[in-house]
Amino acid sequence: MRELNILLKYIGLSLMQQNQQQSSKRRKKKESKSSINQGLRYLIVLLFSTLPMSIFIYVSNYQIYKTLVSIPDVAKAFYFLTISIFSLFYVVGFVGTGMYAFSRNEDVEFLLTLPIKRNIITLYYLIVTLSSQAFTLGFFVATALAYAISIKQNVLAFIIQTIIHLVFLSSISAVLAVLFGGVTSKRYLRILNTIILLSLIFIYLGFMYFQDVGIKDLGENENFIRLLSFASSKYNILIWTYSEKLSNTMVILTVSIIALFIFWKLAGTVGFESTRGKVRERKDYFRKESYSSKMGGILWKDMKLLVRNEQFIFLILYPALFSLFMFFTSNSPIASVTPFVAIAGIYCAIESGILTANEMQYKAVVRTFPVKPKNLILPKLMIPVFINISLFIIITIVSALFGRFSSTSLIYVAISFALFILSALVGAYYSLKSPGKAKNQPFSVGATFLIEGIMLGIALGILFPMNLFISKAKLEGWKILASWGTLIGSVVTLFVLIYLYYTKLRRILIQTD
Repeated sequence: MRELNILLKYIGLSLMQQNQQQSSKRRKKKESKSSINQGLRYLIVLLFSTLPMSIFIYVSNYQIYKTLVSIPDVAKAFYFLTISIFSLFYVVGFVGTGMYAFSRNEDVEFLLTLPIKRNIITLYYLIVTLSSQAFTLGFFVATALAYAISIKQNVLAFIIQTIIHLVFLSSISAVLAVLFGGVTSKRYLRILNTIILLSLIFIYLGFMYFQDVGIKDLGENENFIRLLSFASSKYNILIWTYSEKLSNTMVILTVSIIALFIFWKLAGTVGFESTRGKVRERKDYFRKESYSSKMGGILWKDMKLLVRNEQFIFLILYPALFSLFMFFTSNSPIASVTPFVAIAGIYCAIESGILTANEMQYKAVVRTFPVKPKNLILPKLMIPVFINISLFIIITIVSALFGRFSSTSLIYVAISFALFILSALVGAYYSLKSPGKAKNQPFSVGATFLIEGIMLGIALGILFPMNLFISKAKLEGWKILASWGTLIGSVVTLFVLIYLYYTKLRRILIQTD
């Protein structure tokens, strides 16, 4: 294990590519600071980043279980449900990230030239994978501690059970990651990790909702009861570690030991190369009728980039899902409008900026194309606006299906459309004027704060007064004047900025032509 200790000390636990691709000068500086344990430093960073959310999960779960302390069977069923969900997230995330780690890169190629066993290299990357599941692990441990302390279990015995459960999940995940490593493309694995992160965010929000609703009220919900009974079923292997039957715990321990043995045997055979299936020969090298010919080559190219970039999935889905969450947890028909427009207004600029920045990476090649700059930029503006306004319309349709539709929602559609146009223009402009240094950072830090200030200021300046008027809030005297003044001023500013940034973007495109 001396080799593993050296890898952890000098390389660390980060999978981030920007940490791997460093200049020779920075590497020399790091060599002079070889006494710093990179793995330990990364663990400290992980601890401080996951601690706030873990504390919240602990407090919220503790309050929930304190409410259920008088009905221990329901408390146990609810605990089994949350543990089952976190266990699934942990396994899926662990396997996905592990498969992503088992791909050839500069670090792996270097390590393979050293006198280090392939088993050790595989184990090292599995530990790196484990560190990338810090948030899921933090949520899991916080939930377990909250249950044990609030229900007054034997905390020491419960901690041992939790450790056995985590060893079981990790051993099974490690075997699956080794078996399927390199089979799935990196793109799908990054998308999977993005979806897991989104799911954890909404579980975080769900615990906040349970605190306000009162968990006892959910006892009248038939679907929720059915879900609890399924989670507590004897067929749910994810809760066997916490079973009162010793035989179930022994089965889990046996499976864990066998899985670890299989992993160690397979670890020496990991190829670290991405595998591809057989690609059939393409007879038609040129097709007159193709998607790009129908949609336009630039538009089709940008759409493909959008689908391949996992960051887009987060930017598109998060505002929509958060809006739907607010819709179902609030009685107000406009409760979902404000957060969606405010968040999507900022994200639309990032989407436009990413598309534009990606085009500018190959500026020398793009200039050789018989395409005008405005025709290159137009799809970068159209796609984010179209996607976000479509999501807004879908949310409006969902509210109509649930009987919460209001004709005033149509006003929000028009306002949000104008906001998204401004956001796309601002994003495209600053990605050209003040580009970021990192790959997925379309703007500089200063430009990012400026964009957030512009979009949030205008969005809230329009939406808050409109919400007050639509909800028929009691406004008197100067409050009415202030509300109307803020609304009119924000609308005028919106259209003035659309014109200004359109002019600025057009001017900078002429300069780059």
